[in-house]
Amino acid sequence: MIVQENIIDNKEIRTACLDGIIEIAKKDDKVCFIDTDLVASSGSGVFQKAFPKRFFNIGIMEAEAISMAAGLGVTGYKCFVHSFAPFASRRCFDQAAVSSAYTDIPIVILGTDPGITTAYNGGTHTTFEDIAMFRSLSNTKVFDICDSVQMYAIIKELGQNMKGLNYVRFARRPSRKIYQDEMSFEIGKGIMIREGIDICIFASGAMVSQALDTADILKSQGKSVRVIDLFTILPIDKDIIIKAAKECKHLVALDNHNIRGGLGSAIAEVLVAHHPVKLQQIGAESFGQVATFAQLLDIFAWTGDKLAKKILKAI
Repeated sequence: MIVQENIIDNKEIRTACLDGIIEIAKKDDKVCFIDTDLVASSGSGVFQKAFPKRFFNIGIMEAEAISMAAGLGVTGYKCFVHSFAPFASRRCFDQAAVSSAYTDIPIVILGTDPGITTAYNGGTHTTFEDIAMFRSLSNTKVFDICDSVQMYAIIKELGQNMKGLNYVRFARRPSRKIYQDEMSFEIGKGIMIREGIDICIFASGAMVSQALDTADILKSQGKSVRVIDLFTILPIDKDIIIKAAKECKHLVALDNHNIRGGLGSAIAEVLVAHHPVKLQQIGAESFGQVATFAQLLDIFAWTGDKLAKKILKAI
């Protein structure tokens, strides 16, 4: 079920996203796609070609895109809305909160290139706040996707059973292949990718690959490392967190997000309430920068070797 080799996925996550939406749209004529002048970036032109009457490119107007999706939702339509993650979160948060979460109108917001996966687009396009924002809303689900297999499965599930507000963040470009094709995923349940008892690393999205690199390095130094993918950040899988806290000696949370309000904060809330133990939080503590993804991993000290040194120092 899990690919434990360092190979690049032959399918981009954005392609898997559109494949899933189109598959649903073939069976459900209420499925729509709204893009914000980013058709080339999202790849949504394939949906436009397949379903021209259910595709809308409304320009650089993210707040209006959410309002439009909510309006269509009132009449029974199910809308996927895309923009880059900062604009799919910061710029339209009030519309998402009031027009979808509060009113229980189903929408799926697709936020691409979150955190440092935005690379050359720099600090203005780097969102280290989106998880914290959407995680604060009731009647909302928040996802951080790591590869194309996971993306396809989650999009199909959300499209077939769309309820409330859903925020899905993911990198558009090729990623490391984590899961075997056809693997199933349960919303709200984490996945233990590797077993171990000395250290447990929680990660999601782009940081799952970094967690595996780190686990390899720590294993070479005699450490038994558990790696858990918490791709659903809201609702969070309390059981897998508590179990890890009871069985592992040291817990680490990796965030491609600000350490305030991200995955680590969600885990810390569970630990405080159910099994208080120390949690090492690693994530952004500044704004983004302009560089390649590989350079940004080094700048933020999120490469496997630098993460391993941080973890060993904290033990």
